[in-house]
Amino acid sequence: AMTQTGTDHGDSGNSSAGVLHSVGHGIEMKPEGRDTVQMIGEKEAMAHVMENAGESRELDDVSLADPEHPEPTADQWKTLQIITDKIPAAALFIVLTELCERFTYYGLSGPFQNYIQYPYNPDGDQPGAIDGGQQMATGLTTFFQFWCYVTPIMGAIIADQYIGKVRAIILCSVTYTIGLIVLTATSIPSAIRGGSALPGLAVSMIIIGFGTGGIKSNVSPLIAEQYTRTRAFVKTKKDGTQVIVDPATTIQSIFNWFYWCINVGSLSAIATTSLERYVDFWPAYLLPTLAFLVGIVVFIAGRKTYRRVPPEGSVMVKAVRVIYLGIRRSRSSKHNVVYHPASSDGSDHLGTALDEKKKNMAASEDGSDVTSPALVGDGTAPTNFNVPQSPRTTQIHNWMDYAKPSSFVPEDLARHKVTWDDQFIDDLKRTLRACKVFLFYPIYWLCYSQITNNLISQASTMDTGGVPNDIMNNIDPLALTIMIPIFDRIIYPFLRRVGLNPKPVRRMALGFMFAAIAMAYTAIIQHVIYTRGPNFDHPLVDSDGNATDVPNDITVGAQAPSYLFIALSEIFAAITGLEYAYTKAPASMKSIVMSLFLFTNCGGSILNFAFLPALYDPFLQYMYTILACITFVTGCVFWYCFRHYDDDEDMETFRDASRSGATEDDSHRVVAGDDDEEAAEVEDPRHF
Repeated sequence: AMTQTGTDHGDSGNSSAGVLHSVGHGIEMKPEGRDTVQMIGEKEAMAHVMENAGESRELDDVSLADPEHPEPTADQWKTLQIITDKIPAAALFIVLTELCERFTYYGLSGPFQNYIQYPYNPDGDQPGAIDGGQQMATGLTTFFQFWCYVTPIMGAIIADQYIGKVRAIILCSVTYTIGLIVLTATSIPSAIRGGSALPGLAVSMIIIGFGTGGIKSNVSPLIAEQYTRTRAFVKTKKDGTQVIVDPATTIQSIFNWFYWCINVGSLSAIATTSLERYVDFWPAYLLPTLAFLVGIVVFIAGRKTYRRVPPEGSVMVKAVRVIYLGIRRSRSSKHNVVYHPASSDGSDHLGTALDEKKKNMAASEDGSDVTSPALVGDGTAPTNFNVPQSPRTTQIHNWMDYAKPSSFVPEDLARHKVTWDDQFIDDLKRTLRACKVFLFYPIYWLCYSQITNNLISQASTMDTGGVPNDIMNNIDPLALTIMIPIFDRIIYPFLRRVGLNPKPVRRMALGFMFAAIAMAYTAIIQHVIYTRGPNFDHPLVDSDGNATDVPNDITVGAQAPSYLFIALSEIFAAITGLEYAYTKAPASMKSIVMSLFLFTNCGGSILNFAFLPALYDPFLQYMYTILACITFVTGCVFWYCFRHYDDDEDMETFRDASRSGATEDDSHRVVAGDDDEEAAEVEDPRHF
């Protein structure tokens, strides 16, 4: 068979180069290891791809044969220190934009619980506007969270199918701004007294949800795409010390700092809740609006520096078609090998699906020479096919393989409107495997959501010492801004130096444990509130059943450990989830996988609705206890189900690629520059 090196889409999950076997009109991808690349010859392979590309193009990555940046050996991986690479300057514009967006999101949502729960009383100590009560307040804020994590899927489809990530972010930013204007305008005193606060809030929640969702699903992949290096290499420092610069570790660091910026932005709630308490709601919402406009200006200012991947069609739409077709064909077929006989005119005729065992059995019974060459497609024509072209087969390993184009005959490809290749199916299988870990995340987000609504209400029943009750949840982002640099610069490097690099599944499971501890501690605090006077197990209600502003005798500072434990859980569960979603996703599916990870937050919001009937005194302590138990059990089950992922695919995709000579699947056409300028398309010749 004629062979040539090349890939349509690299697969960072399989640390291998790809060898294309061209047989007739069919092209079959066969993953081979490092030995295959060496057999062909690295220089020859590179020259061949460069020749096919039509021109010599500059590489984004370290050259395969660069003596100044040699690939680390197995012994060097064990002995040398692993460090992060430099983060591209282009990412700075995107990070600053995300900081402004998070400043806006948390700044406006911080006062929501009080805005909805309590009545409008400018002269009172407790700010409010709508007077809907705790259940309505928690219900609406939960819906808002749910909506903001549904819309990322729509944002990913818009970016991937039509306009790309950069334009999608700009479009969603305009939408976001409209929602902010509606919210600010309907929160002025005359609008609140006129009854416009609730409808204005509802409309703005819908519009803002569209905007933030579209930004959310595209901004984190766009940041990571600015870092293009995919191979680890050995670097010699000025003092002569050798270290390994590792792309996988760099991606982890990028997401650590990305999450750090998110939490710096979320500190805006300190300012907005203070404005809400001491001034009014409208300036509390005006401040985030102005900050968001600054973010738009920053993002547009950096548009010429971004590394862009053009839209290549919606992966979600294509994936749904693949899954449907795979299920449909797998139900109608009982065979595990699809056989395509060769033809004398160089085209494939009707391919017959055959079970391999039955085929061999039939051959042995009638004595015909239909033997292994026809079944394994090794490039040798069997003796009873006097044709110049070799036959080929497609092995069916699971139901999704039935959607591979190589399993179809030409007539069926057109009839089923197949627009993907075999590599897309392999990428989708890998993506779905990675997404399995996300199935447990709704439980985690259920716990996390308590700090945005119910813990705020809990604080209102405690002695706040004159500070706003909704300022307490800022302990979480404040703790994260301190702890993330400590973990990124001190704890994780130390663990790597002593050979205890924590793998992703372990980190995520540990995050579940810290979330369970946070809920258990919150249950204890709620129990203590019920044991203190003057109102005991009915806080803010006096002995005559009337509402009162007098809290129970317990300081609000007792809540602090709940937020600290949640912050620790985010470092291990939320940040690692973002990192896992990006690194495990093929390049063509990064936005959609990121949106699926964010979509798990919707599951947490739905589960939170189930707890709404329990949101009244004196049963809150039992609700927190149940949450703690559920989260602990979920964390244990999560570890049991996915502990082998750390051994099989332990976030070393890039590292494995550097060892085998393969690369991460970033061989996209990359567009740099303004939308209106002539774009340069760069085909990365590293992938062979």
